[in-house]
Order: sequence, then structure tokens, then C-alpha cells
Amino acid sequence: MCECQPRLSKKLIWIVSMILLLLVVGFMWPVPHIFTCVGSADPTRRTMADLKDIQVSIGHYRTEYNRFPAEPTLGNADKAPIKLRGPVLEHLLGSNPRHIKFVDVQPTKPNRSGLVMEEGVPAWHDRWGTCYFLMADLDLDNRIPNPAFMAGAVTPRRTLSTSPKLIPASTLVFSAGPDRDPNTWADNITSWR
Repeated sequence: MCECQPRLSKKLIWIVSMILLLLVVGFMWPVPHIFTCVGSADPTRRTMADLKDIQVSIGHYRTEYNRFPAEPTLGNADKAPIKLRGPVLEHLLGSNPRHIKFVDVQPTKPNRSGLVMEEGVPAWHDRWGTCYFLMADLDLDNRIPNPAFMAGAVTPRRTLSTSPKLIPASTLVFSAGPDRDPNTWADNITSWR
């Protein structure tokens, strides 16, 4: 009986050691991936995060006030994209009846990402220094025309063949992308694709 005891102890120690090793490796594996995502300089990923922030902040504004931010100034935002600047952005930044800050954008220099003064009004610029664009479902039918099909848009055939002409959404937000031209859809980064 005494001879079996040391074998059992060695087996038990080996099993416990392997379990601990698997646990340590299992917990350590995501750590490098977390740091690469947080510190990522990938402009597309960071732009996608901005697009999501814009949509969420507009959604919260609509929940709070039952309308779009600065709705009278949106004009034809349900038919053609407008720049995310001026009264619309000011309302999201806290210039609204209850002074609620729906989004926080860091001020920056022109041609950089963040909050920029453009012609005397605040504008939210993407990673390439171009204003974000917004379309809103002002008639509340939950359908917005796809801007890739609008007059003047240069859209790859593959995109046209796979994209709907009407997008079921309350807001569409997009970046002009690296070429800084909102009409060339090959590189535009969107909230709906």
C-alpha cells in the first residue's frame, strides 16, 4: 500500500500542474489581443467605432426628445447626405434643452480625427480629416435611400449588385474614406455594411 501512495501523488501533482498550466495559458491568451485592439492604429477600425458612436448618440437623442437633433436644420437629410457639423453636432455635444451630452468628441487640429472648427461651427472629422456624413429617416418609414446609388456616386458594380436601394434604418453614417471623396464608394466606410 505504501508503494502505491507515491505514484498516486506524482500522478495527482502532474494532473494538477497540467490543469494550472492550461488555466494560466487560457487566461493569458486574450491579453495580447486586448492590447492590440485598444492601441490599434488601424484607421478603418477606429472609424467604424466613430460611426457606431454617432449612431448610438443620435438614437439616445431621439429616445430623449422624440425627434432628431436640430431637426429643422436637417433639411433633406433623408434624401441626400449632410455633413455631421453645426447645429446637429452641437445638439449631440450638449447644446440641447436639457444640456445632455450624448457624445464626447476630442478637439483636434484640422485634417485630423476629432472635433474641428470648420467655418465657425463644430464638425466631427474622420481619420483622414474629412467630415462624417449623415442621412436620417425624417419621414419615419424606416427606409433611407442608399447613398451609393445617388447621382454622382462612383460605385463599383459588385457593390451595386449586392446592395439594396433602400436601407432599413433610422440613420446612416459614413466616412469618405482614405481618398476623402464621399462620391467614390470603393473606399467609403459605412455604418450599414
